[in-house]
Amino acid sequence: MPKPLDPLGLDHVVLKCRDIGVAKDFYAGVLGMAISYESGTSLFLRCGEQALALFCADAGLPSKGREMDHVAFTVRQSFEETIARLKDHGIDVQTRPNDPRCIYFHDPDGHRIQILARI
Repeated sequence: MPKPLDPLGLDHVVLKCRDIGVAKDFYAGVLGMAISYESGTSLFLRCGEQALALFCADAGLPSKGREMDHVAFTVRQSFEETIARLKDHGIDVQTRPNDPRCIYFHDPDGHRIQILARI
């Protein structure tokens, strides 16, 4: 049997966005990700060793089946501080019952985001 590949980790996730400028404000301005590359139709952001790519949605292509459930990020802040900072930005957050790390919310395009905070 041939040997499988040996993955090192997640390189990047791509999300489709209606407006790159709004997405940039959210991911760089609210979540604090560093911009590594941008063009008029795409934006690549660094999140530690991983990357998140945002592409303009193709108006003519159906998106059903091309979305994902959520993208999860870890942060240095505590659970309470993370929730407070998100609420300061006017973001409606939800938590997972009996789990002091998981915080959920949506980006401006409706993508579900999970933050795993420090305990």
